[in-house]
Amino acid sequence: MQRPSFSRIVVAVDSSAASERAVQLALSLAGRDTRSEVVFAHVIDVPRMIARADPLANDYDLALDAARDQARDVLDRCSAEAGRAGISCRSSIRYGKPADEVVALARVFGADLIVVGNGSATRVHRFLNGSVRDEIVRSASVPVLVAHE
Repeated sequence: MQRPSFSRIVVAVDSSAASERAVQLALSLAGRDTRSEVVFAHVIDVPRMIARADPLANDYDLALDAARDQARDVLDRCSAEAGRAGISCRSSIRYGKPADEVVALARVFGADLIVVGNGSATRVHRFLNGSVRDEIVRSASVPVLVAHE
């Protein structure tokens, strides 16, 4: 049986170990085809970020700047990894609900695969906050590969 070929892959990334595994998995799939391109997507969930900011300190701008810096660091590491593997890549910082933004980016990019990490979260956390992974799997129109830590 022949493996399917994926030439346009979107990878949802953050600073987790599961995300690092997703990057490795996507690059190993893309590396089979010299025409492959990978887009690394980091989504800043602005409403959640604002909810965590201290309203008395009025540190919304600082929180957003810190989130952007973290996003750039993560995306720079991913791009460097792709460069070492000789794989063409792009990076995207998006703002909004993470699952919606990843699926929208995949649609715009014409992706034929989305890769997302599966971090360890308790059932209570998933119940209260939902799971980005589950939302992507439910709403994506292309296959979703879930990478475990």
